[in-house]
Amino acid sequence: MVKYFGPLICLAMLTACMEASDGGLSVTPPENPSPNTSVDEAPDLQPVCQVDTQFMANQVWPRILSQCAACHNSSGLAATSNYILLNDDAEMSSNWQRTQAYESSQPGLLESKSTAQVLHGGGRLIQVGDDNHALMLEMVSRFSTPVNECEGEEQPLDNTEALIVEDLLSTLTLASPSTTLRQASLLLAGRLPTENELATVNESNLKTMVRGLMQGPEFDAFLMEAANDQLLTMKWASDRTPGLSALNGEYFYPMVSSRIQPLEDAVQQAIDDGRSEATIQAAQQAVWFAREQTNLALAQEPLRLMAYIAQQERPYTEVLTANYIMVNPFINDVFATGLNFSDPLNPDDWQPASIIAGYRDRTEALPHAGVLTSPMFLARYPSTDTNRNRARARWTYYFFLGVDIEGLAVRPMNGDSLMDVDNPTLNNPDCAICHEIMDPVAGAFQNWGNDGQFRDQCGWYTDTQMWECDRDALPWVGYKEFGSPYTPGDLWYRDMRTPGFNGSALPASSMNHSLRWLGEEISTDPRFASGSVRFWFKGLLGREPHPKPDNPNDTDYIGNKGAYDIDEHFIDLFAQAFSSGTAGTASHGRYNLKDLFTDMIVSPLFRGQFINVTLNRNQQRALSNTGWGRLLTPEQLNRKLTALLGRHWEHVWDAERNQLTDDFYGFYGGIDSDGVTDRSREITPLMATVIERFSNEMACTLVVDEFETHTSQRVLLVDVNPTDSPDVEAGAVKIQNAIADLMNRLWGPDATTESELSAAYELFLALRQERIDNEATAVLYTNADDETTDDHDEYCQLDWNNNGALIEDENQVVRPWIGLMVYLLSDYRVLFL
Repeated sequence: MVKYFGPLICLAMLTACMEASDGGLSVTPPENPSPNTSVDEAPDLQPVCQVDTQFMANQVWPRILSQCAACHNSSGLAATSNYILLNDDAEMSSNWQRTQAYESSQPGLLESKSTAQVLHGGGRLIQVGDDNHALMLEMVSRFSTPVNECEGEEQPLDNTEALIVEDLLSTLTLASPSTTLRQASLLLAGRLPTENELATVNESNLKTMVRGLMQGPEFDAFLMEAANDQLLTMKWASDRTPGLSALNGEYFYPMVSSRIQPLEDAVQQAIDDGRSEATIQAAQQAVWFAREQTNLALAQEPLRLMAYIAQQERPYTEVLTANYIMVNPFINDVFATGLNFSDPLNPDDWQPASIIAGYRDRTEALPHAGVLTSPMFLARYPSTDTNRNRARARWTYYFFLGVDIEGLAVRPMNGDSLMDVDNPTLNNPDCAICHEIMDPVAGAFQNWGNDGQFRDQCGWYTDTQMWECDRDALPWVGYKEFGSPYTPGDLWYRDMRTPGFNGSALPASSMNHSLRWLGEEISTDPRFASGSVRFWFKGLLGREPHPKPDNPNDTDYIGNKGAYDIDEHFIDLFAQAFSSGTAGTASHGRYNLKDLFTDMIVSPLFRGQFINVTLNRNQQRALSNTGWGRLLTPEQLNRKLTALLGRHWEHVWDAERNQLTDDFYGFYGGIDSDGVTDRSREITPLMATVIERFSNEMACTLVVDEFETHTSQRVLLVDVNPTDSPDVEAGAVKIQNAIADLMNRLWGPDATTESELSAAYELFLALRQERIDNEATAVLYTNADDETTDDHDEYCQLDWNNNGALIEDENQVVRPWIGLMVYLLSDYRVLFL
């Protein structure tokens, strides 16, 4: 199976080349560089005998030919050459034969090109005389003298045994349709399935029912959270880094203060008029509300675009090609789009629009291109006069093509490359191989300045002898100064590659809307579909795709390779169906995001249950991340708790305040999209204390409120009351049935086994017996008669002085119910999906 990879890149290479080109950091090469070896990681040449297949799998492929394959594949930069490899570890035999045939047709060229003794577009991969050079020479010698067997000697670690994806998947047990629907409903819709849905779901209609969950505000929230985990534009929603500041004020957006300034004037007027403190405070609250909602809307704008495309079932390609921007009433005022909203204070009313006069009083719309031209996306990934949009190009490849330019592989480095200052990104082969794919895309951002404004430069242009603005985004200092290569009318740097993508140059007719052209080109690239799968992978499955292992001498190499192969197998399947229009229920056209989500959820990656304990170490390693068992984010756990319990984790004195998404959000692995950008995927000690706190705080209120509510309106303890005692057979049966119902709701039907029920009931009895043995009070409060609060109640704050409130527990069952609730809420089956 041929993968579509770009050339090999590394951060060190990019940094060194860029800094050398920009006249920045001075880099001193090591005295005796050996770029292809590492003291800690690289294996020594193994003296024991290896047959050709082992030699290829253990040494030549991971250390040499895998680097060649990054360009020399059917879709790479060297696709037109006479040397094409299959970028798949399962094709070692074929790659050996292809390499042998190439060496036979052009003897010595393989060595001379890889060592850059002759011109090689990929630069120098091997240093003459180092270990990898010795490997290359041995490989060539084996072509004429094969080693097909070894006798009487110890065999090295053999990585030629690959785990077969189909065999691995056959060992999984899929979650039942009802369990899958429950998990999907909690994740996507923030609710439990209805009884009718659970009763009617089966394998044949599972896709349809899962797809039906993808609607409403909870699905919007899921989409935006998953998208922000990648784009991180919610950085601009905070007071510390407000989106309004990122717009750079009225110079670019004349109406940026059209809503907030009158409100601020009203505050000052109230002060000047000597109005009451309450009036002044109300006026100030209006300012704070407007600022908060405007910054929030700005941060959400590119995320709302993705949600809109999904909800309206528009082709997902519009994330790069949409000729509109999403606005609500608050940022509609900032961008002055001309739209009218029936309720100017409704932050949830989002509509597509175009920015025209709202940017520098333009007379035509900005050339929108989906996320690529989003002001907050561009500001989140700013550029500099020396970076020249390369970072934006890097993230564009990563988000929309699934290509991590800085992480594909480690490029060898040598001292000469580090010291080269003659525009190495353009002229030095060691640098050029990296920049050949990055720099043209950087050039496609030519119309957008460092901070994300369209053609933001102003200055004196010699061709018109006038001071002008809105002509280009090229910096004056360092490029347009006297003696520079700049020529009036240029939109891009003359000392960089021509703007374009994938070997195609930006047409002259698209110069004014270059990102729209780029979006169209990317959306038709074969990698766009798989890049889309990778973009949403973490949001749906709770983890990144398994990385490709790069050390064949690692004892877990085979297992990690199996995990990687499983993910790549499904990514390819999802991408094919997504791009062809056969995903999901196959009736909604190409690039339908809901159909893609449907396929991902009904797959073993979401449903698989790894319960086969007879598998060997490598098989277990390969399957360890496949299937359910993902730690929920604070937002997802909050929605799940609300669905299960009918309420969020309330603050003691403010029921509207959500402690999980506010007070304890950061402690429970949340992100701020700025300094903290990676979510916790495992429970930390700090998170464990949050779990202990919320389960204890919620349990008391939940149990007491349930028992104080009529049974017809209860959610959790419907068929049991404090009058039901386990000392009486009928009461014991009711308690056991109530525990089973509670476990079904909180943990799911599949978790309610006889052993779990027995353990839970025994805990209930033990907690009750402890109170009886200690002669604990049956009174549910210990306030003095003259106290007016519940602050000194024995266990938690009760509303005992309300009509119908519990004030006594003669059977000593209320607190055991509370303890049992703590036990159930703190279980992994609540915290994980």
